[in-house]
Amino acid sequence: MTVELDALLTALKSDPVARDAIRREVLTEDLLALPGQVERLAARTDARFAELGAALAQLTSRMDQLTERVEQLTSRMDQLTERMDQLTSRMDQLTERMDQLTSRMDQLTSRMDQLTERMDQLTSRMDQLTERMDQLTERVDQLATQMAELVAQVRALTTAQHRMGGEVSRLVGAEYEAWALRTARPVARALGAPPAQVHPISVGALDALLTAAEDAGVLEPDAADDLALANGIFVWEPGEGSPPVYAVVEVSVTAKDGDVERAVARANLLAKTGVASRAVVLSDAVAEDVALGMKAHHVGWQRVAPRHAMPLF
Repeated sequence: MTVELDALLTALKSDPVARDAIRREVLTEDLLALPGQVERLAARTDARFAELGAALAQLTSRMDQLTERVEQLTSRMDQLTERMDQLTSRMDQLTERMDQLTSRMDQLTSRMDQLTERMDQLTSRMDQLTERMDQLTERVDQLATQMAELVAQVRALTTAQHRMGGEVSRLVGAEYEAWALRTARPVARALGAPPAQVHPISVGALDALLTAAEDAGVLEPDAADDLALANGIFVWEPGEGSPPVYAVVEVSVTAKDGDVERAVARANLLAKTGVASRAVVLSDAVAEDVALGMKAHHVGWQRVAPRHAMPLF
C-alpha cells in the first residue's frame, strides 16, 4: 500500500495527464475551479489595491490641502476672534453710550413735553392776539380810509391855498407895482435926475416907438412885445440940448436876479431903437448878492417902502 502510494505520488509529479485525471476524480468542480477564481481575485485585488493606492494618494494630497486650508482658516479664525473681541469691546462702549443717550433722550423727552405744554399755551395766546389783531386791522383799515379822505381834503386845500397864495401874491405885486410907480420920483432918484424932468412915457408914444422899430427891422415883433411888458418906461429929459434917457423899470417887493436880468435885457432892446436907455429896479429889499449884479450892469435902484405890510406865503 505504501508502494502504490509512492508510485501514485511519483506519477502525479511526473505525469501531468495522470495528475489532472486524479484531480478530476478526487476534487469537486468547485475545487477545481478554485485556482482560477483565486487568480482572478488576486488580479482584481491587485487592481483594486492599485486604485486604492491612487485614491489614497489623492486623499493624501487633498488632506494636505485641507490641512493647509484648515491652518489658514485657523489663522483667519484667530483674526476674526481678535476682531470679534475688539467689536465686543466697542459694542460694550456703544452700549454704554447708548445708555447715556437713552438717559439724555428721556430728559429731552421730558423737556419736550414741557415745551409742548408751553407751546399750547402760547398757541392759545397767539389765537387771542390774532383775534385782537384782526380787530385792530379792521380799525386801521377804517382809519386808513378816513386818512385817505383827509389827505384828499388836505391836498385840495393845499392846492386851493397855493392857488390863492399865487393870486394874493399877484395882487400884492400888482398893488406894490402901482404904488411904486404912482409918481416918477423913485425912478428919478434911481437915475439921479430931478423929479420934475422925469415922467412916464405915454402909451401912444411907446406904441409909435416900437412900431417904428419893427418897421425899420430893428426889433422883432416878439422883442417889441416883450419890451411892452416892462412894468414901466419913464423918460428923463435933461434939457439944454441933451438927448432924453429912457428908463426901463422892473418893480418887485424883493429884487432878485431875474428882475435885474429882465430890466437889463429890455433896456438893451430899447437901445436898439436908437435912444439912450437905462435899466432901473424899484424894490423894498434886495436879495443876497443881487446888489453886485446891479452894480456890474449899471442898474439904477431905489427902495420903495410898501404901502402896507406884505403878507408872508
